[in-house]
Amino acid sequence: MRASLQPSGGGCHRLRLNAAARRLANTRPCDRLRVDLRSDENPVAHAIPDDLHRPLRDEDLMAAFEDMPVGKRNHIVQWIESAARTATREGRIALALEVAQKRRARMIRAR
Repeated sequence: MRASLQPSGGGCHRLRLNAAARRLANTRPCDRLRVDLRSDENPVAHAIPDDLHRPLRDEDLMAAFEDMPVGKRNHIVQWIESAARTATREGRIALALEVAQKRRARMIRAR
């Protein structure tokens, strides 16, 4: 399965498992597990939805978005795609644009 580790402080991380993964592992929430982690050497980026692609292109933010690690880009795309309402989706796209703008500013400062 693919998942992301989340920092929990003090050098520790959490791996959140959905109900299906917990059933397969025969565990319950908050159980401690021993897991083998493997880094995906060739991560595949999800397609950027049109309603995100257009403003990224129009605001010259595509390079900044594509400079993000594939996992972060995929997380943003999945987060946008999971919105149930149009207003929620639009708000998430606006936040994604802010993240790309901050990334572009860091890229410019690093030159």
